[in-house]
Amino acid sequence: MKKLIEKSSLNLLFMTINYKNILLLRNYITTSGKIIPKRLNKLTAKRQRLISKAIKNARLMSFLPFVRQGQ
Repeated sequence: MKKLIEKSSLNLLFMTINYKNILLLRNYITTSGKIIPKRLNKLTAKRQRLISKAIKNARLMSFLPFVRQGQ
């Protein structure tokens, strides 16, 4: 199951990319916890790097899980 985010760059204009912004970051990870690649979420390379760094920081701070627990 591939998740495609449309008009994602428009959403980012109104929201700041920050590791504390969990509602934004959850849109860019799969249900299993993997980061969605740039070709699927239609982000620019710069924004993809910012999102990836924010997700990784949120994982280290325990705001987001590294993997999904149980199935």
